[in-house]
Amino acid sequence: MLKVWGRANSSNVIKVMWCIGELGLPYERVDWGGRFGGNDEPHYSSMNPMKRVPTPEELDGFTLWESQAIVRYLSAKHSAGGLFPDDLRVRAEADKWMDWSSLYLGSFNFAFRMHLFVLPEAERKPEVVKEASDKVEPLFESSTSIWLTSSIYAGTSSL
Repeated sequence: MLKVWGRANSSNVIKVMWCIGELGLPYERVDWGGRFGGNDEPHYSSMNPMKRVPTPEELDGFTLWESQAIVRYLSAKHSAGGLFPDDLRVRAEADKWMDWSSLYLGSFNFAFRMHLFVLPEAERKPEVVKEASDKVEPLFESSTSIWLTSSIYAGTSSL
C-alpha cells in the first residue's frame, strides 16, 4: 500500500491525494509537516531532502518528492493511456495546463486556503482573498477561451 507523508490541508498533498483518488489506489496518509512537524527528522529528510510535503513511499521503499512529478509518476504507473496519455502531444497538453495552474494560481490558492480555511477566524482577511482573486481573474478570462476552443482540456477527455 502506498504511504503518503503530508498533512491534509497542504495544497500539494491535496493535488497528490486527488490523483490517488482518481486512480482508485489504496493508501495510508500520515499527518506530517506544518503543525504536525517532522520535516526535519532524519528519516523524513532521507526520503525528501527538500523537507517539504508530500512524499509518497512505496512498499519497496521508493520515494519521490515534488507534487507534479508525483502526479505524473503515479499516472504513468497506474493509468498509462488514461490519466497519462499515450499520445505525446495529448500528454504535453495535460502537462502544460498542470504546470500553468501551479505557476499562475499558486499564490491565489495559498491566499484562498489560508484566509478561508486554515487560519483561525480572527486572523482571516477577506481583503487578501479579494486581492488574490482580482489578480487571477484576467488569467481565467484568457485561459477559458483557450479551453473552450480546444478539443482537449485534460488528458484524453474532451468537451
